[in-house]
Amino acid sequence: MQERVGHLGAAYAVAQLGLGNKPYICPQCGKGFAQPNNLRVHLLIHTGERRYRCALCGKSFISSSHLKRHRTVHTQEKPYSCSRCGQSFSQMCSVRRHRQVHTGEKPFRCAQCGKRFAWICNLRTHHVLNIHRGKSSDYRWMSG
Repeated sequence: MQERVGHLGAAYAVAQLGLGNKPYICPQCGKGFAQPNNLRVHLLIHTGERRYRCALCGKSFISSSHLKRHRTVHTQEKPYSCSRCGQSFSQMCSVRRHRQVHTGEKPFRCAQCGKRFAWICNLRTHHVLNIHRGKSSDYRWMSG
């Protein structure tokens, strides 16, 4: 498995490709990672392998940390809250996603038409619904 971009490794990725601090690139989807282990865990998304199963509901996950994060669903614990409106969440990633409601940020852009979305799932839906018939359904992270 080739984890670094180019044969010169991370330095090449930073200097020539502008990948900053994420030189470990997924060969399947192009997403970058700062640490090689994060790429290894991410690759399991593409293989479908899920080794960690919740004893309460049977849902399975690609990593133990994802399972641990999931367990808060069963405990009803919501330790994270939005500083703007006070809404509580069980996971920090949910708070970050929720903040876009207040900021109006839309970081995901369709590579074919330029339409912007607040959430990656909406960009994926945009492509799944065949908005761009006959064209590649590339919904990688687009910035700018």
